This record gives sequence, C-alpha cells and structure tokens, in this order.
Amino acid sequence: MSQDHVSKTLGKGFSLASLYRWEAGVDLPSFDKMTRLAELYGASLDWFAGATHCREVFDYGKVVVDRDALDQIDSFAKSGKSLADLPESLIRHPGLNCAWPVPKDPMLMEREAALSIEHRLHDIYEQFRRQPH
Repeated sequence: MSQDHVSKTLGKGFSLASLYRWEAGVDLPSFDKMTRLAELYGASLDWFAGATHCREVFDYGKVVVDRDALDQIDSFAKSGKSLADLPESLIRHPGLNCAWPVPKDPMLMEREAALSIEHRLHDIYEQFRRQPH
C-alpha cells in the first residue's frame, strides 16, 4: 500500500511527510494514529510494533486456506461450470511452491482439516474435468 493511498484513506493527521518520518524512524505516530494504521493494514498493534513474529501467527503444521478461492470453487461447481470456466488464479500448476500471497480472508487450520478440504477440492476438480468444454 503506497504512502499516498494511506494518506488519502486516513486523511487529516496522515500527511505524506508524517508517514515518511514514521517509516524512517525519525518520529513516532500517536497511539490513536497507530491504531488507525493497524486497522487499515488489518494487523494487530503487537504485529505493527514488531512484537509478534511470524512464527507466533503461523504455527508449524498449520495450513493457510484461501476462503474466497474455496467459496468461488464451490460456487463454480454448484453452477455446473467446466474446468475451462475457472479463473487461471484457481488452477494449481505443477512445480515448486515455497511462497504464497496471503489471501484476503485466510483460514488457519490443522493439517487434517486442510486435507479434508483438499479431498473435497479433488472431487470438485474431477467433476469439472468431466464437464464438456
């Protein structure tokens, strides 16, 4: 998110000069401004202040599932669409995958629960494959 976007979205008290000073560590925002920034970024104050590390948010063995993608796939399956109708972003390609974008509405769950979703998606994928193009 650009400083310009943040400044325009949050308005008074969030000038580009202030944002630059905060980012550069020259000055610190007030608690109220820090709270508004955290809300805009969808982060906790602990995270924003650097007190929460990724390891504390993403426990080993947990899986992140994109709820929006899952809902979209379910919707396509229920409406009788074919695999060719799915957006490219929902198709998994072979290859190495060590990073992923954090989805808009993530679900963090145990591996077993994610495997249950994976099996359901496999069934939906097979349904799509059987549909005529």
